[in-house]
Amino acid sequence: MNAHTRNELLSDKKIGDVFYAFGYSIPVSKTGKKLWPALFKRAIVYKLMTNELTANQIATGCKIPLPMVYDWKSANHTGQQWYYGQCQLNSLKLAVARQ
Repeated sequence: MNAHTRNELLSDKKIGDVFYAFGYSIPVSKTGKKLWPALFKRAIVYKLMTNELTANQIATGCKIPLPMVYDWKSANHTGQQWYYGQCQLNSLKLAVARQ
């Protein structure tokens, strides 16, 4: 009998709990490791760059070390998604400055 006949998914066996941070549900493995989705990291970095949250607030809310927040920020600077986010952020700053 395989996992599908027992109405279980293989991925369900790896998830032990769910952690909630800033309106997102973060899966937690049975070993206690938080499995941070890329979408969450991008959203958090965007909030950091727009000064909606500080690095300390993110570290405290996510219960992670402060250097990890800066690692996420560095990783997002190199990706294409960050490029589009940065362009949107710059456009927003220009629009506000023109008013």
